[in-house]
Amino acid sequence: MADTVSSYIHELNNPLSNIYMLSQVMEAENDITSMKQYISLLKQSVQQLKDIQADYNEYRKTGKNPIKLSSVNLSAMLSSIVDEYRFMAATKNVRIIPSIRPCKIFTDGAKLKQAVSNIISNSIKYNVNKGTVCVCCVGSAGKAEIKIIDTGIGMDSDELKQIGTPFYRSKKTEVTGTGLGFSLVKKIADNLGWGLSVTSEVGVGTTVTLSVQSVAT
Repeated sequence: MADTVSSYIHELNNPLSNIYMLSQVMEAENDITSMKQYISLLKQSVQQLKDIQADYNEYRKTGKNPIKLSSVNLSAMLSSIVDEYRFMAATKNVRIIPSIRPCKIFTDGAKLKQAVSNIISNSIKYNVNKGTVCVCCVGSAGKAEIKIIDTGIGMDSDELKQIGTPFYRSKKTEVTGTGLGFSLVKKIADNLGWGLSVTSEVGVGTTVTLSVQSVAT
């Protein structure tokens, strides 16, 4: 129970951080068109907070993490997530590069957004000055492969063995965090039957691949 509560609390960090950064940008913005775009992004982050709260309430009632299936426009979702994280990336002097092809799948959209958001957040946090994060997606016939490729500090073989272990954090970096992000991604992937793989090289970067397919009903 304690680990699950910690996981939900961790999940609040990403949308809250986006809301904070967007509010800072909006304070200095005078262009009406840009303001409308920022407000739309704020609404998306607020909705993510509501989804996390609803999941937690359901977990408290039933003891299970709910799965809510629907048709997901994956290309639109990923483009939206990229837009949300541009501000976080800018504060780290990191550039996000989308390479997203049109794709629709039948799955839990909120869970997929949580997973991808955690991966992108880590790719930015553990990146280098003037680094890049490429968000790539190809898909067809109810299947999609999402790759998040960064030019960050990378991991050695020992660290790769530990990735996904709750509360594990590399001791080779001063980046703060709980170490829960990737363990949540792994849990979501396992629950929905997605493939998940990680390759990494110290000083070169990390590639995380999510192989997502439509859930049969």
